[in-house]
Amino acid sequence: MKKMFFHFFLFLFSIPVLAQVPLSKGTYTLSGEFNYTSSSERRSSFTTKRTHLSPNIGYFFFDKLHAELALLYDKVTREGILLKSYAMGPEFRYYFSDKKIAPFLGIGYAFKIDNLSDSFLMELDSRSSALTLGGGLIMFITKRFAIESSLNYRMSTMKMETASSLFGDFDYEENSRTTQFLLGVNYFIYREVKAR
Repeated sequence: MKKMFFHFFLFLFSIPVLAQVPLSKGTYTLSGEFNYTSSSERRSSFTTKRTHLSPNIGYFFFDKLHAELALLYDKVTREGILLKSYAMGPEFRYYFSDKKIAPFLGIGYAFKIDNLSDSFLMELDSRSSALTLGGGLIMFITKRFAIESSLNYRMSTMKMETASSLFGDFDYEENSRTTQFLLGVNYFIYREVKAR
């Protein structure tokens, strides 16, 4: 396994990148993830299924200044329990270079709605918001494809309310702080301008 990672990173660093990277005004970006997971437990007959979709679309309004809209849909089911989540928010980044490897700083805000319901007639709604500050590096593998790593600090607030429950209605509020290390990929869409 270690050999595989070594060869993968050796491959990434040995790929030549053509002239300019697309961190300039007018460039669109696409990123995100989709996954479906189904897992079952040996000791019980419980099966958990999860569908996760989080597309992001961005645009460079100025050279090296990127704005992005991040969306999220998440659905988890497990033996009579259903959790649905929806989120969206803007993110902004400034890249300090337009070379093959470029450091960046970013800020983002997200608003999320969760709805949890179960077969015991309980329904729980939560609303949360988060402010994320971070920075990292992006490395271009080709002119349109890049991998990135970032270290982020996230401050979030969540408020829960029950619509109905066996135990009556209740409210709950929580503030949290999270440090994240992320790895990701980006695809850049732009029209090359040919010199005349």
